[in-house]
Amino acid sequence: MNLTFVEEHFSTEVPAGTQLLAAMRSAGIFVDAPCGGQGTCGKCLVFVCRKGENTWTAVQACQKTVSEDLLVAVKEKPASHQILTTAQRRQVPFRPLPFPAGPAAAACTDTRPGITSASPGDMRNESVLCSSENTRNAGAPCSSEDARNASAPARPGDTPGAPAAPSSPLCMAAVDIGTTTLAAYLLDRTDGREICTASCLNPQAAYGADVISRADYVLNHGPQELMDCIRQAVDALIGTLTQKAGVPREAVVQVCLAGNTCMHHLFFGLPVDSLVRAPYVPYQKGLVRKPAAQYGLCIHPEGELLFLPVIAGFVGADTVGCLLAVRPDLSPEITLLIDIGTNGELVLGNSGHLVCCSTAAGPAFEGAKIECGMRGADGAIDHVAFQNRAFSFSVVGGVRPSGICGSGLIDAVACLRMAGLIDESGHLLSREELSAQHKEALAPHIAQKGNQTVFLFDPQQPEVCLTQKDIREVQLAKAAIAAGILLLERRLGITHAQVSRVCIAGAFGNYMNPDSACLIGLLPSALRGRILSVGNAAGEGAKIALQNRDELQTAAALSGQVEFVELAGIPDFQDCFVDELEFPEL
Repeated sequence: MNLTFVEEHFSTEVPAGTQLLAAMRSAGIFVDAPCGGQGTCGKCLVFVCRKGENTWTAVQACQKTVSEDLLVAVKEKPASHQILTTAQRRQVPFRPLPFPAGPAAAACTDTRPGITSASPGDMRNESVLCSSENTRNAGAPCSSEDARNASAPARPGDTPGAPAAPSSPLCMAAVDIGTTTLAAYLLDRTDGREICTASCLNPQAAYGADVISRADYVLNHGPQELMDCIRQAVDALIGTLTQKAGVPREAVVQVCLAGNTCMHHLFFGLPVDSLVRAPYVPYQKGLVRKPAAQYGLCIHPEGELLFLPVIAGFVGADTVGCLLAVRPDLSPEITLLIDIGTNGELVLGNSGHLVCCSTAAGPAFEGAKIECGMRGADGAIDHVAFQNRAFSFSVVGGVRPSGICGSGLIDAVACLRMAGLIDESGHLLSREELSAQHKEALAPHIAQKGNQTVFLFDPQQPEVCLTQKDIREVQLAKAAIAAGILLLERRLGITHAQVSRVCIAGAFGNYMNPDSACLIGLLPSALRGRILSVGNAAGEGAKIALQNRDELQTAAALSGQVEFVELAGIPDFQDCFVDELEFPEL
């Protein structure tokens, strides 16, 4: 069967019976499928038309089987997304790893056995993470003769007698591989300054919004698709960076990656079964330092790939990057570090003791499982206010609203609490339940959709709404975070009053209103006034690891020193979680 993708001006042949979503993935055309292709989210909608006809029909790509020649068009043009690349900076002395790496690289590569319930012999006692079998389709290594023959004066830190570096200024690249987005940074290797940034959506979203969906896909179909997908995305970002900077790819000599444990395992093609089954431990944890060409990254022929170490099954290298950016281990004051994404990672402590945990907050804050949820792109309601008994909101891009993103979701629930439209249990009042004094102002915002009550942001646009189910999803997510904070405090034997600062990392934390988060109980109200956003701290940590070799070694040390707390193993966790489901009193 022939598929023609009209917007991409591209055609491909697929066998009859092929799932359309799978065909699109194979063609390199990715649409969001938060449910992983189960047909439950309805967000992989595309238009299809029989060839020779002019009638277009909207279908879910994951539910459409190709049985005839089709024209295919994505339902909506790609929106301009808000992808966070900025962060609170921490200055470090510029002392990068030497290049070319030489024998010193072995000192920075973790050679401890991987932790796994099933230990393949080729990885049990070796530092090699991925054999040539794992990388055979990941993209051809870059071996430019021009780069090998170019000459330049030796630079401080370069190894004597090593191959000549390219004549262009040498660079380094840091990439934060998030579940939803990728953020990349190009650094000058002369002084460590940031030259430019680039970002993109993670194309793995076509395989599911969360890490569990993607891991399940790998268990059923093998690692190759998702491994190739993320390696190609990282390589494409490196190409974007060098193009922006006006330097050849061969000028990039080191690339440092950070990402959660699942992103780490998917990049290397490592087994993920231990991440989705108890006791949820990573297959490999240590700092990786390997030739970049082995992993499909087209940079300098002698270029190096670094991947920061991971801590536990759901506390990954992105958390280690955040630790490098914030360094709570250097202060006697208690710091709470939170990275809220599809998974919530928390670190609490000081120079004496650091504990961490992971909370299954779910992807609600990134738009999945929310009726009108979407990422922070044009058309997303990003902030909501309630003043003088009236609702107002702002929209990314200043356009007509088409959905709501995480920061708007938190604001909306907080405003509904302030307006009295949601009680402490999370019940959204129907029109009949409104008090007399509220009916005139608030009744137009309340409607029925099927068998559930919904809140309309704009009564003139009823298609954009917040449902009772959405509110329940927020309760589940905020209860997981709140319970994690409380149980980590108990682990250290401290109270809210002893926490000096709360650092919120990541895009969601950057745009989230802390007052709204406290009002709904996502964060303890006692911590209000001590909350600050540190931006993309994971990306900042990856940059720091490139800028200073001692910080890179610190990352390796911290990953082994932070105490991981398995919340599910704490007897009080379930009771604490249930208690936190309710909203605080106003």
